Amino acid sequence: MAEHTSRSRGSFHHEWLSPAQVRERYGFSLRHLQYLRDVGRGPMYRKPTAKTVLYAADEVDAWIDAAVVTTRDQP
Repeated sequence: MAEHTSRSRGSFHHEWLSPAQVRERYGFSLRHLQYLRDVGRGPMYRKPTAKTVLYAADEVDAWIDAAVVTTRDQP
């Protein structure tokens, strides 16, 4: 599936990614992405048809950024 952009909410554009593209870009396995969808813990996704799952790249980035963990050694 090719990357697509679309207009959403005014002038904001999303770059849409298939689960396979998320795997290639971020390294998550397809099985793990499915698990995250099933338990409601992964990045937001769209399901425009029964068999199509799409992620907005900026929302995947935001989900990853929100998962920051600091250790005791970090200020």
